Amino acid sequence: FLNTCTNKILPTLTMSNFPNDLFIPGIVIFLTVVLLLSLWVRYASSQWVSRLQRFREKHHQYCTTLSSQSTVDVLFIVSPASGGGKPMTMYQDVLEELKRQGNQVEVYVTGGSQDMITLSEKVNLARYTQKIVFLGGDSSLFEFVQQPLQKNHGSWPYAPILILPGGSGNALSSEFHFRSADPIEIIQKAVFVRKGSVIKVSSNNGTIRYALHNAFDGYQRRIIDVMESTRGNLYAAFGKPAVFLVMLYTMIGFMFQNPEELKPIIFCIMTSEFEGMGANLNFGVTRFDHKMIVMHQETYKGVLKLLHIIGKTMSGMLGKEFQDGIVSDKDFYVDVRRHIVLDGGGHYCIYMDGSNNLSVEGYHISFETLPDVVPYLVM
Repeated sequence: FLNTCTNKILPTLTMSNFPNDLFIPGIVIFLTVVLLLSLWVRYASSQWVSRLQRFREKHHQYCTTLSSQSTVDVLFIVSPASGGGKPMTMYQDVLEELKRQGNQVEVYVTGGSQDMITLSEKVNLARYTQKIVFLGGDSSLFEFVQQPLQKNHGSWPYAPILILPGGSGNALSSEFHFRSADPIEIIQKAVFVRKGSVIKVSSNNGTIRYALHNAFDGYQRRIIDVMESTRGNLYAAFGKPAVFLVMLYTMIGFMFQNPEELKPIIFCIMTSEFEGMGANLNFGVTRFDHKMIVMHQETYKGVLKLLHIIGKTMSGMLGKEFQDGIVSDKDFYVDVRRHIVLDGGGHYCIYMDGSNNLSVEGYHISFETLPDVVPYLVM
């Protein structure tokens, strides 16, 4: 943010833009505000890191070898950094409820995205017979399932997953449970198993990934690039509104870029109409339909056009137009498919499920729906 202000915005503030008697005071006030914001973010970030460290140290299961029992009822995975720290406040109540139901429970408190991605290398998932309970955000769950799906070539031969609303948006929890349900109610009532689809993403260079919920390039990928590098700091300082600050920051950055560098500006595939921030986009598609929603705009047509499309999507208007067969934005492609190939549109960099640690790059990208793969416990 500081670099953007000093390198891009400040040079545009010339003497010709301001009365002479206001120019110097205006610059001083501007730099003071930027400095105070930077100090606040730095302080909040240090407090956030300390809070995470204390939680992980208190719960000794973090990054340790779990017990050698041959089988255990429940694996309880906790992602403490999700949702601005929400799982840390929910942890004890959830653990007590799981034990109250008579389960043998093993706990794994994760240390971040990379630890989540490699968790299946540390833990033998076949040992857990009843369920895998996940307390964290959607993106953390997506990271966790990636390697087991890779290892098993797109299948999930393990216990069903119970996802609890421990993130910012909670798209999966909104789809599987009543939106207003609290974690204890979900544990008690989510007893029905349904298998949902995943999307197999392949490139011409042989890379294969599996998208549990969404895959995207363009604007969404740029947001993730910023979020992954600043997420802890922004959440610590601003909480959930940090997402909107990142969106604003990204749009400001677009104003200073060559439009040719912004292709594709929007490309998104989703397995259901529930978006990562928990909004229902009204496309009439769930991951149990075994279809995928495809949204695509190849060229950048300005910030106002981008805001218009994002607003229509998040409000559900675009989904309603699609269901009515009258999408009004003629240069914006919307469809529901089971298979799609991107070819000839230049070099793509597709992120899987909100993580720049899981990507597929190439000039030829194939997306294929695999039905009935991951079992979920739902209400």
